[in-house]
Amino acid sequence: MKIKRPLLANSIEGGKISLQQLFLLNITFVISTADIFLPNFVADIAKEDSWLSVIIATGLAAISVWAATKLQIRMGNRNIVDANDQLLGHLLGRVISIVIIVELLITLLLVLRQIDEVMINVFLPSTPTLAIIILMMLIVIYGAHHGLEVLCRANEILVPFAFLTLVFIALGNITDIQLKNFLPILYNGITPVLHGAILIYASLAQVVLVILMAGSHLRTVDNRLTQVGVSSVLILGLMMLVGVLAIAIFGAEHTAHMRFPALEMVRNIDLHNFIQRLDALVLGIWVGGIAIKLVATFYFCIVIIRQWFRINQKKYYIYVLLGIISIILANVTFQDMHMLVSFGKGAYPIVQAVFYLLLPIILLLLSHFRKIKSSSTG
Repeated sequence: MKIKRPLLANSIEGGKISLQQLFLLNITFVISTADIFLPNFVADIAKEDSWLSVIIATGLAAISVWAATKLQIRMGNRNIVDANDQLLGHLLGRVISIVIIVELLITLLLVLRQIDEVMINVFLPSTPTLAIIILMMLIVIYGAHHGLEVLCRANEILVPFAFLTLVFIALGNITDIQLKNFLPILYNGITPVLHGAILIYASLAQVVLVILMAGSHLRTVDNRLTQVGVSSVLILGLMMLVGVLAIAIFGAEHTAHMRFPALEMVRNIDLHNFIQRLDALVLGIWVGGIAIKLVATFYFCIVIIRQWFRINQKKYYIYVLLGIISIILANVTFQDMHMLVSFGKGAYPIVQAVFYLLLPIILLLLSHFRKIKSSSTG
């Protein structure tokens, strides 16, 4: 029996995006959730040396993203599903694609539960968990149905506000920053620093997946993609250093016991008893950024499913069915905060880190050995 190749991503989604839109999508995809639990995790593990973990993770992520951009340039208008099938063969290619869709689904479930925990623990304590998840999933289905191009246009509106909010938070806390809280350096050795770097790398390296899924929709795929990918990782590294400022403000031990350090940094802002208690500000940015990430993740899952089953036209039941499955799994798999935190600090980030480090490099080497070049630059 002859196995049919997956559909090309461009035959499923006709929308095109620019390099600038891809850059901004990279930023939102990572930073929207990186400032929720991650500062707490890293402060608990790396303590005063968390800033070193950020630097190491940023360097490693830049290497992975460089490899991913070079692979995408060679693949042209084909995404990672097409690359797997062409470079690894039908069987192994499908296996790796299954791993990718599992990673996307886990990301979807984690993000759904993260925003749910923020809303329930801080803003809406009397609201049922299921109600928030269902409302978010309705937004996600609606956004994914409109495609990647519309999503990127919406993201262009959100990102400037996110940047301004981050700058405002840093400046609003500048008088409380005590750099002595970063001392002593490497008091507990290098191991905690590397452990913290793995957690941060697993978050930063999600840019690899965005590039290999969304890169095929670029109007022009050329060497500028490498500059966009690497620069987005460097910018994200700088933004995560702002998150590390929580240690400079509150101290490593105090930060490690906070549920949401970024939120505490916002609450710490008090300008002459006039500008204070800006919780709603960070909530708006969180919800907007997380909605973008959820829509992008859900959309990527839909694209892979349609490629596998060679479904050219949009089928609404696919969106609804995947949405229902996501709602059920989000409630079953991560039932409370303890399970969510344990999963986020356990073996999963290590598995993520290995996957994101090896996948683009191995596929890039295979593309060189097989002498595959882009068949299309737009």
